[in-house]
Amino acid sequence: MQTNQKSSIMVIHPASINMLVDDTWNFARDILWRDKSFSEEEIAVIKSFISEHYKRIPVKKFRGKALKLHRRICSYVLATKKQEYKTLPHPCIWFNDLYSDGLAGMWSFGNFESNKISNL
Repeated sequence: MQTNQKSSIMVIHPASINMLVDDTWNFARDILWRDKSFSEEEIAVIKSFISEHYKRIPVKKFRGKALKLHRRICSYVLATKKQEYKTLPHPCIWFNDLYSDGLAGMWSFGNFESNKISNL
């Protein structure tokens, strides 16, 4: 994080967000889509969805909230094992905020992740 000297507003450096996006995509791909291959165009779309997620996090809450996306990916794996979600859509769909059974649906998944994440 950097502080803008003129206005004392903290900003997240774009390179930091890019690193998080790459790490998040690699993590999700390894856990959820390990046996699938994706084109460069698909990966660019997926990473743009992930990037938009990180850009919406307020800077003051960034440290705590940035890890929640990884936790939600793990929660999806647990939910899939419990048959709460039976199919895994393409990541271009799953990371899209308009798809309610993907990442967007996990936001409304209650306290499932915080209560069950220790079971991983």
